[in-house]
Amino acid sequence: MSRRLSAHEQALWSRVAATVRPIASKRAAMVAPPPP
Repeated sequence: MSRRLSAHEQALWSRVAATVRPIASKRAAMVAPPPP
């Protein structure tokens, strides 16, 4: 990004990433389940 994030914005983005990553990994596991 061109501008620096404020501490508040960094906290928001870290929270968003923490909620989105597990959902995305679960969705990927449903689409392509790992081999046994």
